[in-house]
Amino acid sequence: IYADDYGICIGNYIYNDRIYVLGDMSTISSNIIRYDTTTGTGITLQGDFCSVSNNVIYNANVGIHSNASNGNNVTGNVILRGTGASSDYTSSQYTIRLSSGTTNCLVANNLIPGKNYTNEGGSTNTFVNNKYN
Repeated sequence: IYADDYGICIGNYIYNDRIYVLGDMSTISSNIIRYDTTTGTGITLQGDFCSVSNNVIYNANVGIHSNASNGNNVTGNVILRGTGASSDYTSSQYTIRLSSGTTNCLVANNLIPGKNYTNEGGSTNTFVNNKYN
């Protein structure tokens, strides 16, 4: 599923595929994304000022990946692999990953058992009340 500027993606069940946000000001909410393999990404953000909230992502290689984007809010999501133990993750698997160039994002109130978020984007990103253990 692709979302361009002002895209809305709400209430979908997605199996072995992802939501790819290319546009700005998109809303991604209340989706269930499930993989039976470990190669996929649940939600990829490349747009600015998007809201990603209340999604459930299970068994993805990367749950939510923000790639060189600005001002996104990632809140209230549940992301896990397997049983949510740290042993269910390798070093190249992520719950929430903010890549280089990602700035001014808020990541709050997410349940990410087994592995904490990864911030490669820098000090302008804010992380609050995320539960990972």
